[in-house]
Amino acid sequence: MARNVYTPRNSKNYHLRVTIDGKEYRESLRTTSKRVAEKRARTRIEELRGKAERGETEWLFHAGFSSFHDNIEAEADDHGWAITTRNRYRTSLLQIGRTMTELFEERNEDIEQVAAWEIGLAEVTEFVALRKDAGVSVATITAT
Repeated sequence: MARNVYTPRNSKNYHLRVTIDGKEYRESLRTTSKRVAEKRARTRIEELRGKAERGETEWLFHAGFSSFHDNIEAEADDHGWAITTRNRYRTSLLQIGRTMTELFEERNEDIEQVAAWEIGLAEVTEFVALRKDAGVSVATITAT
C-alpha cells in the first residue's frame, strides 16, 4: 500500500496523509477499495503539488483575514464603507481574531497554517461557546 494511504481507526474508508511545502493535508479518499484509494491518492498528490508549484495552495484563513483587515484600513474611496461601518468591522475582526487564535492554540495548532476550508461548523460552534464563556451576549456574538 502507498505510504500516504491509510485506514484510520473506526473507519472503513481509506484516507490520504501527505505533506507538501510544509503543509500537511489529511482527507478522506471516500472509498473502501485499496486500488481505488491508491489511484485517488496519486491524482490528489499531483493536484496539490501542481497548486504548490503555481502558488495556488489552499487559501489560508489568516491570509484572507489579514486581507480583509487591510481593506478596512484603506481609504474610503477604495471600498466605499462609512467610518462607522469600518469601526464596527474592525472591532468584530479583533474579537474574531483573538478568539480563533485562542481556539487553535488550545488544539496546539498554528492558525497561520489553517486553510479556510478547515474552518467548519465545529470551529464556529467552539467560537460561539468561547464567546459565551467570556460573558458575551448572543446578540453581540451574532453581530460579530
